Amino acid sequence: LVDYSVNPPAVVMDYSVYPPVPVCEPQTDLNDDGAVKWMSDTITGMSDTVYIFHDGYENADGKGAVLFDSEKELEDVILKAKQDGQLPIVMAVHTGQEPFWTDSGGGSAGGSGGWHVVTITDYDPKSQKVSIDNQWGSEADHLALDGIPLSDLYLASRP
Repeated sequence: LVDYSVNPPAVVMDYSVYPPVPVCEPQTDLNDDGAVKWMSDTITGMSDTVYIFHDGYENADGKGAVLFDSEKELEDVILKAKQDGQLPIVMAVHTGQEPFWTDSGGGSAGGSGGWHVVTITDYDPKSQKVSIDNQWGSEADHLALDGIPLSDLYLASRP
């Protein structure tokens, strides 16, 4: 990755290892909740990334993520982020669950059948629909009226 916000452009380095190494791809181990937040913060140059997932996730340590344990807690986290101007939110989902299984082409997309991250871009509390930008491309997005019911998103978040 190259940071073009500085002059001259600079290679983004991973200083969590010694000696530091260049970050070669925007991909990380979803088993490390802090790594996903670090990657997002490194790419954006900010430290305000909100990363959430179900606290039943086997590697949840809460160091880099906001954890939730129920559909109500998920809604509360999303509403708080929306009210505080912290959208978008990065969220871990399991692609063996709908609608992400279908979005993956029944398992043909990279990472399908396992953990994947999506981006929550909005939430309508009246309809309880969550707008999702899926990194698999625009055909896998669920935005505005085509948002995912909060209950379905919660079910897809569980291990």
